[in-house]
Amino acid sequence: MAYKFTFNCLKFSLVGITLLLFQVLQAQQFDDAELSALLTSKQKQLGNNFVTSITTADTTIYKKEMGDVHVSKTVLPIGDLSQLLTAMMVMKFVEEGKISLDDNVATYLPEFARYNKNYLTIRHCLSHYTGIKQEKAGARLIKKYKTLEDLADNYASREIDYNAGEAFSYGLAGPNIAGRVVEVVGKRKFEVLVKQHLLSPLGMRRTNFSTTDFSAIRPADGANSTAEDLAILVRTLLNKGNYKGKQILSEASINELLQIHTTNGVIKTASKLTEGLPYTLTGWANGVAGDDANAISLYDFEGNTITIDICKKYGYISLLKQPQRIEAAQITKSIKMTTDVAFKSICP
Repeated sequence: MAYKFTFNCLKFSLVGITLLLFQVLQAQQFDDAELSALLTSKQKQLGNNFVTSITTADTTIYKKEMGDVHVSKTVLPIGDLSQLLTAMMVMKFVEEGKISLDDNVATYLPEFARYNKNYLTIRHCLSHYTGIKQEKAGARLIKKYKTLEDLADNYASREIDYNAGEAFSYGLAGPNIAGRVVEVVGKRKFEVLVKQHLLSPLGMRRTNFSTTDFSAIRPADGANSTAEDLAILVRTLLNKGNYKGKQILSEASINELLQIHTTNGVIKTASKLTEGLPYTLTGWANGVAGDDANAISLYDFEGNTITIDICKKYGYISLLKQPQRIEAAQITKSIKMTTDVAFKSICP
């Protein structure tokens, strides 16, 4: 976090100095040996090739590289972690007045009106309240589609398990539909718009949405990235949308992304890993303050994880070269418990 000090008159901020010193002390107290020992002990579950990094609002303070996976050079599929980029892209268009979260999808994608999904909104898509029947085997079943338009049209024609807004069911449908809305409104391919509005301004040079088999770009789980690039994304959220003096998203948009959207009883499909956790517009809330999350996690159920603790001002990234399924993602709970000790803070 960058703090600016003005020493003339009474503008000197004792609070600012206190916060800065507190952050420095946090970094000093961080026990990298303990975390390294934990990761080494869990190598069987994590595999031989993985990277874990921890970042504050300013810089990466820890990294562990195993095998041939490196923080800055190794580009890996990040699966469901892609949904953070997709949600931020949607919020860029909301800020610019091009769309509203509560707009009906059918306004932009008429196929949804044709199949009586008129009440489905963009907010429903990001919060997994579409009610649309989901894929049972994830991306493997949607690789046959050549364009995001084809994929979205297929979602429009599917049966529903619930009415839109009635129940939470985690899957790929909602973010993919939201990504198609972005394409239509932006009049360019989703991957081009994300690069223009997010990746290039943030300097995330090794991140992309691309496929090697000419299948559809998937906003829900189709991004590729490095741990270093994802740390930039974490810092942007920790700094309320600001990165190196550039306001990538407004603080209001960040707050919108952190708003809780689920209540007891509405979650119909989730894993044991996320059991009991509410959901925001972009991830699972593992820390709650009122109606908002002050810590969120995104899990790719093949083992990749991003956790962003807004309150304690740090985040961590874990990327695996070989999928290890949910067992690897469960280890992130142990990582957070270990890391939280170094980032003590009075959090709600």
